[in-house]
Amino acid sequence: MTTYWVVTSGTDRVSLNPQRQAEVTFTVTNQTDAADRAVFEPVPGEGVDRSALTVENPDRLIPGRGSAAFLVRIAVPGQAAPGRYELYGQAYSTHLAPEETVGRSGRVVFEVAPAPEPKPRPWWLLAAAALVVIVLGVVGWLIFANRSPANVTVPTVVGLTQAAATDQLARAGLKVGTVGSRVDAANVGKVLEQTPPAGGSVAPGSAVNLVVGRGQRTLPTILPTIRATLILPNPTGP
Repeated sequence: MTTYWVVTSGTDRVSLNPQRQAEVTFTVTNQTDAADRAVFEPVPGEGVDRSALTVENPDRLIPGRGSAAFLVRIAVPGQAAPGRYELYGQAYSTHLAPEETVGRSGRVVFEVAPAPEPKPRPWWLLAAAALVVIVLGVVGWLIFANRSPANVTVPTVVGLTQAAATDQLARAGLKVGTVGSRVDAANVGKVLEQTPPAGGSVAPGSAVNLVVGRGQRTLPTILPTIRATLILPNPTGP
């Protein structure tokens, strides 16, 4: 059978880097006088995942008696077991059955080393880190525990109804204190005065005293008519 393609590699062994990666170049030579299009593909050996081998531009036109180089990248997945693995390179014509024109290289070997054991950290380093965390926690607690809450500004509630004023103060973080009243027929039920005044700065939860307008009070009227019968004593008596 005529050998259309000869496939060779520049080395029979490659070394993987710490990321379990490597590159190897295969040369494909056209043994005929006519130009022909070849397909090159890396062939994994036993235990090698096909997805671990990649090649760019695997389909090329190669002139008669000419050659082309194909770069194969190896990227072994992390779950692959340590050990010795192999791969090959092969090429065949695109217009003929692969088995009629295929040419294969010799094997290329690569070793997958065991993953390095993690180095134990010195106990004193862990103890120092824990101590730093504790110190920072204590300092932070002391700072925030002794920090007084920020004062709030007293809102304006004069002119609001007592219910609206109560709601406004609650939203500001304050509460209603004593509620007095004053006759003001035009503002019945509305806040006439507030203490502390609006715009003042007080601690959260402080009480604001209010004076609310009311109408004129009137004395109650006795409506029933009382009828009395006056019985006079007998004038002829002794």
